[in-house]
Amino acid sequence: MKHVAEGNTRLTWLDGLRGAAAVQVVLLHYAFALLPGLGMLNPAKMHYSWEQVVAGTPLFFFLNGLVAVYIFFVLSGAALTYSFAPRPFAWVRSAVRRALRLGVPMVAAILFASLLLFWLPDAHVAAGKATGSQEWLGSLSPGTLRVNLVLHQILFEGMVTGYSDTSLLPHFVTSRLGLGPSSSSIDAPLWTLHVEFIGSLATIMLVMIRASAPTWLHRTICIALGLMFLTSPLVLFVVGHLAAPLLQRRPTGRGSATVGLALLLTGIAISSGRAIDGLDRLLAHSFQPPFGTGSDPFQLRCTVAALFLFFGVVLRPSVQALLCRQAVAWLGKISFSLYLVHVPILSTVVSALFILALPRFGYGISVAGCTCAGIGLSLLVAALFQRWVDQPAVRLSRALSAWSREGRSVQTKFLSLDEGTNEPKLIPERPA
Repeated sequence: MKHVAEGNTRLTWLDGLRGAAAVQVVLLHYAFALLPGLGMLNPAKMHYSWEQVVAGTPLFFFLNGLVAVYIFFVLSGAALTYSFAPRPFAWVRSAVRRALRLGVPMVAAILFASLLLFWLPDAHVAAGKATGSQEWLGSLSPGTLRVNLVLHQILFEGMVTGYSDTSLLPHFVTSRLGLGPSSSSIDAPLWTLHVEFIGSLATIMLVMIRASAPTWLHRTICIALGLMFLTSPLVLFVVGHLAAPLLQRRPTGRGSATVGLALLLTGIAISSGRAIDGLDRLLAHSFQPPFGTGSDPFQLRCTVAALFLFFGVVLRPSVQALLCRQAVAWLGKISFSLYLVHVPILSTVVSALFILALPRFGYGISVAGCTCAGIGLSLLVAALFQRWVDQPAVRLSRALSAWSREGRSVQTKFLSLDEGTNEPKLIPERPA
């Protein structure tokens, strides 16, 4: 029992890190919408001089939602490795469980966003013109909202295939499905759900290989996949999978703490919005196809920053303790729901509120007031969404697991990490 308690202390920080990352994503989207010069790193659109200071220094870390999304992917690779470990050969069941776990909230989020767009179809366009965010806030709509479009995004773009410009599937597959671009998304953050789903399937495969192949072969395959996906978000799932055993080890000594602090500070530093010439040139020219899917230096820098930050937290128990605080843990609990609902609220209710407030209170007060009101409303809706949609999705996934017991168990040294709550439980040495 002592071992379980220690595992619990070490692993519950994963939810806290997920919650902190979700807040970064929300703040970036509010910057995109209301302070587009800062969010898009475009000085021509900045309203205040302090925006350039934030954009050009490590302070931009607090708004760097792309780094936060990449941290999500590393966390998923690690957490799902624990979740799939007890029955690594039940790959069909694991894939269906994951589809339900992601798909049920995805469907609810698309329907929720559709209702808000039906109610306030043009608020985001007017607000985008007022803030200068026509290319982001002003385009957060598929145009005419049709039933067949909603169904198409539920069945394809929302999770399974991704959008035409973000899909990880081969072109010969996506070209026949009539996929729309990500700009036509009913709920903009859903582009990452496709990456999450494909990454989950890759993690299922790696867990199965780990259980059936020699250690050297498993690691060789991981390295090969890592090189293949080097400039794709999928590499983060591979890293998370390989890092899973480290999460059970409590770092000791000043050396680990010092390295962890250095990693955290470096990750924050390179999260700056300003170009880091030497690093950006190195990243842009070092990783070219076939070892990747692109060479955008900012995205590559965000990938590196996410890895520095993740491993920095792994090596700093003091930071893990902060992430286990009640408020942060609560944010982690609702993080997936918050991620799904905040943009539909921003593009409708908050945009309408901003248009009403602007002529009465001026730009600065309207931005501050609408940001506070919008984030508060998003937290409330996310808490309700988590209770009435996300939790039932987790229970449905667990029910499938209890009903279907195919796949033999294997001996494992890992703790099992519950997919819905990140609560660890000790796996017996020789499961029945």
